[in-house]
Amino acid sequence: MDFFIDNLAIICSQWPDIAQKLKRSHFDLSQIELVKDKELSLVFDKIQIASSYNQVEEARLQISQLPINSPKATIYGTGLGVVQYTLLERSQLKRLDVVIFNLSLFKASLTYFDHKKWLSDPRINLNLAQDKSKIEKPFIALPAELELSTDSSAHIRDRLCLALDNN
Repeated sequence: MDFFIDNLAIICSQWPDIAQKLKRSHFDLSQIELVKDKELSLVFDKIQIASSYNQVEEARLQISQLPINSPKATIYGTGLGVVQYTLLERSQLKRLDVVIFNLSLFKASLTYFDHKKWLSDPRINLNLAQDKSKIEKPFIALPAELELSTDSSAHIRDRLCLALDNN
């Protein structure tokens, strides 16, 4: 159950700078727990990343916050890929920016979960939170990822929290 090499191959071809940073990042196995109820989920540093009961319904609930006809959207966080995959079902969506808050968490998710389908979609644009200076709207923020953001991502996480508070 190691998907990392296949997932990384796509990232290497599309976003080589991010791929290099992913290769240098690491996680300790003590940070990881896989939990399975109805579905397999990831717990990273004691925080569950996505539902272990119905990830698609959780994703649908999250994307219901976005305007249905929006040609672009941003997901702050990577999760297990279910939100991206579900959002990409919208044919009117022309661009989906996915912002990484924690490379170690993303590497763990890429290791234990198959992300190839959404990573291969030409509408995807992958970014590091540390490279962002402003919040792009419309957006979805994955709560676990905000909690697990690294210090280098704190500036955009804090702006995102303010934007969420003002909604």
